[in-house]
Formats: sequence, structure tokens, C-alpha cells
Amino acid sequence: MRRKKKNEEKIEEEEKKEEKRHEKEKKEKEKVKQLEEQQEKKKKGDRELKERNTKADKEEEKEIEEKRRGGGREGEGGHYAKC
Repeated sequence: MRRKKKNEEKIEEEEKKEEKRHEKEKKEKEKVKQLEEQQEKKKKGDRELKERNTKADKEEEKEIEEKRRGGGREGEGGHYAKC
């Protein structure tokens, strides 16, 4: 009887250990998933920021070119304004 009971207790302990291990693995996978999502969001944000900066740079270059050619508001002279 005692052996049977001890064996049952050992089996229960092993099952509990196995359950804890599975829970730990599950938590680790969840952490990895969250980190990957954060990195993806950061990459996406960096990409969007880069696109916005590129767009702003192009607009700025366009404005500079217009001023240089004499375009723009009245009173602003460009390089070729007096020609």
C-alpha cells in the first residue's frame, strides 16, 4: 500500500513539475513574441519617420530652388531675378 501511495505521489510531483515547465515555456514564448512585436513597431515607426523626413527634405529643396530662380512671393529675389 505504501509503495503504491509513494508512487502516486511521485507521479503527481512529476506532473506538477511538467506543468510548471510548460507554463514557464509559455511565458518565455509570450515574452519573445512581445519583444518581436515591439521591434516591428519600432522598425515601422523608423520607416515612417524616414519617409516623412525625406518628404520634408524634398519640399524644402523645392522651395530653395524656387527662391533661387526668383519664384515665390513678391519682394523675394532669386539668383535670376534681376536678369
